[in-house]
Amino acid sequence: LSLQQIIKGNLAGVYVQEPNGEPGTEQSIIVQGTSGLLFNKKDIYALQPAIYLNGVPLVADNPFAFDVQKYDYNRIGPGTNHLSQISIDNIQSIVVVKDPYELAKLGPNAANGAIYITTKNARGGKQDISVNSYFGYATSPQVNTVNGAFENNFRTPFYEKYNPNQNFVAYLRDSTNLSYFGRSNWNDLYYQTAPNYSADLGITAGNERANFRFFGSGTKNAGNADDTNLDRYNLFFGINMPQLEGSFCGKSLYSRSEYAFGTQ
Repeated sequence: LSLQQIIKGNLAGVYVQEPNGEPGTEQSIIVQGTSGLLFNKKDIYALQPAIYLNGVPLVADNPFAFDVQKYDYNRIGPGTNHLSQISIDNIQSIVVVKDPYELAKLGPNAANGAIYITTKNARGGKQDISVNSYFGYATSPQVNTVNGAFENNFRTPFYEKYNPNQNFVAYLRDSTNLSYFGRSNWNDLYYQTAPNYSADLGITAGNERANFRFFGSGTKNAGNADDTNLDRYNLFFGINMPQLEGSFCGKSLYSRSEYAFGTQ
């Protein structure tokens, strides 16, 4: 699941659009309706809200790409959804900011709304170990393919009744010519049953003076068409501890690293 799929249907005033079912592809978010007419994809990109991960704004796709390409069917460059690389199991809270006063504090980048994402952090006084996993399949659909032979058999009764001379159209005269019509087994090549699985481990321990959190996960999200898939790996490690004597750091020393890799 991506962040957009979690938000969709769970938060009032937020509209999420999924143009296709391929895993890891781009999805749009519109907060509290549109401020103008939407004529093309460039207008949709210009209405995306600002996303903040633990207070840090994430870089969003800019609509300027549509100014240098001839058509706007798809934006040039990789069509990867960056928010799909965030592990849902490591998110503490998701807050959609709609209040104009709060949005004004964030500046012009939040003119179309803002979304705060807070990940789970280290805490003291309680040890916690969590393990989550799931496994499933995306099954291939039942598709009845057709070719020239099927069309020939379907139209023959009508030609026999209304066209006794049997003057078939050119593309139905030789339904056995595989070089012309091709085989009707393309569904076995395009659709397939693909496995989907995920596993993650989270460890939180320590006391009030020093504590840490480790989180690691691996996810495979595969579609049932055209061999589409998204492999994602996340690693997080955070430490909280008081200021050391003589340290130039602030009130607390906090380090954090998170890596997300996706191949599509």
